[in-house]
Amino acid sequence: MSFCEELPTVSSLVSHRSTMLLLDTVVELDDDHIITRLTVRADGLFDAGGKVPAWVGLEYMAQAMSALNGHTLLRQGKAVRLGFLAGTRDFATSVAAFGCGEVLHVSAIRDLQTEEGLGSFSCRVESWQDNTCTILCQARVNAYAPEDPGYYYEQARVATELSVISGS
Repeated sequence: MSFCEELPTVSSLVSHRSTMLLLDTVVELDDDHIITRLTVRADGLFDAGGKVPAWVGLEYMAQAMSALNGHTLLRQGKAVRLGFLAGTRDFATSVAAFGCGEVLHVSAIRDLQTEEGLGSFSCRVESWQDNTCTILCQARVNAYAPEDPGYYYEQARVATELSVISGS
């Protein structure tokens, strides 16, 4: 984005709402890179005793990826849509948990994305204190954002009904 452009809100870029919208603000954004900020919440959804497990960092990363994809779709004149986490490689963390109230930066760099909606992103969760960056989590994350995510929900519903009927 140019220096004069106002950054979009996270909620305008993703389909997450309410307590599942975990990112607070877009800090930096261009065509293939996003940096977001969040304050780790003690809202009962993921926290236990004032800490949120580090594996939630994967959801932070997925939401940053989703916001970057939403930005791309909006610039193409398309609507923001749901995506599915397809997998991750090389997830590494240096912490067991994030402290509630801690401010984190989450970045996603688009490494690859197909026209069909498959994408691969390099992501990090960082803590910044006294102008020093500490990488808390990092991973290569893959996602699929199909044009019609409703199709997959319908297929899952039918499969669940068939499973109940057959007793398996």
